[in-house]
Amino acid sequence: MVDIRLLDITLRDGEQAVGVIFTRWEKERIAAHLAEVGIPAVEAGFPALGPE
Repeated sequence: MVDIRLLDITLRDGEQAVGVIFTRWEKERIAAHLAEVGIPAVEAGFPALGPE
């Protein structure tokens, strides 16, 4: 049997795309949705890029 582990990088690499900036609320919702579908770990990157 193969052990598959998932690690999501949406919050880290998603903001590396030109023009993409997640608000804190969006980051929290994305992480919550990933947890709901069973993703056990995320790479969150920087906690904030600006005042928001």
